[in-house]
Amino acid sequence: MKIKVEIDQNINDTEIIIKSAENTEKVTELKKQIKELIKTDQQLLVIGNDKEYQLSIDEILFFEISDRKNYVHTEAESFITRKKLMELEEILPNYFVRSSKSSIVNTRKIYSISKSITGTVIGFQNSVKQQYVSRKYYRQLKNKLEKKEN
Repeated sequence: MKIKVEIDQNINDTEIIIKSAENTEKVTELKKQIKELIKTDQQLLVIGNDKEYQLSIDEILFFEISDRKNYVHTEAESFITRKKLMELEEILPNYFVRSSKSSIVNTRKIYSISKSITGTVIGFQNSVKQQYVSRKYYRQLKNKLEKKEN
């Protein structure tokens, strides 16, 4: 396999071309990985204090629906987004996963998972914020975290 990078000052947007004799499983996996890499570099338009901000995806701990609004939580702040959870699932990198019908969490920011009588709670790095995991989504979250360790 050869990798070739061409620098052209006249290009406005980066273009990635994969040339192959056939569409193999490796080519398909490479396309998938490139798409995921591109997703991690994106920003999300959010609203807070009557202002719009561009928020890096990597800053986000979790998304949740509360009082019919879609909230975006970072370590210290909360914002509102106009995007629905289903829309977010399509554009977010694969390390974001549903934790309940009304929330999506960033598995890279999870510090702890605690089970108790009242349910399963996720704790986040550098934050006092917590998020509950429903029984329906617990196994999916656990599998994602186990894959991250490998």
